Amino acid sequence: MATGTIVLSIANLKLTNTSARAPQPQKDKAWSIWDIVESVHGKLHGVAVGGSAGAMMRTNMRKVKRDDGIQEYEVTYTIGMTNV
Repeated sequence: MATGTIVLSIANLKLTNTSARAPQPQKDKAWSIWDIVESVHGKLHGVAVGGSAGAMMRTNMRKVKRDDGIQEYEVTYTIGMTNV
């Protein structure tokens, strides 16, 4: 039995302000990284690779602290395999 871990870095360049006084379209653009995260999740979560491998499952997600205007999240998927 084995367990595999895949860590994806998802990033988006955010150069706009998202404070309460910012215009709504500007705030919406800043939140677009969540559309990317959900799109990746929809394509990978629960996908069965086949053979003796199980399905890929998202097991962790964390925000990476950066000071260069880039929003980055690390998303971890885990898959189990057996050799019968």
